[in-house]
Amino acid sequence: DPQIAKTRAFDEANNELIKKMESYVERIAKRLSHSEHNEATDDIYASALTDKFTQITQGMRGRIRECMVIPETTDRGYTCSYIAVVSLKDFNKALKDGIAKDKTLSAQTKMEDFDKASDEAWDNMASRRDSYNNEDNQ
Repeated sequence: DPQIAKTRAFDEANNELIKKMESYVERIAKRLSHSEHNEATDDIYASALTDKFTQITQGMRGRIRECMVIPETTDRGYTCSYIAVVSLKDFNKALKDGIAKDKTLSAQTKMEDFDKASDEAWDNMASRRDSYNNEDNQ
């Protein structure tokens, strides 16, 4: 059934994107916790950031949109591949809003440090992806 194939493919694409987003926010939380506090409070701050970021990341599930679907009919039936997309700018804004709405996190987080941490996290993920793609092409 083509609709079942599309639904399954879209769900898988969403789940994969959520995993990537979770990895991204984990990197940001680690970077911020090391730049903001001494070692005694790192774990508490990092845990609070991670909890907030996880909540926001899971909330993005409904905001991920279909960008491109590639349907195929094979001898085994229907298959679909999706590319799911979420705006990094919108995602970072949601993370910043989450920090701003939390009194403790907003008092402990410098937004300039958030911007640096998010840029570094994205650069690191992009360079790892590029490295992986280059290995596939050789």
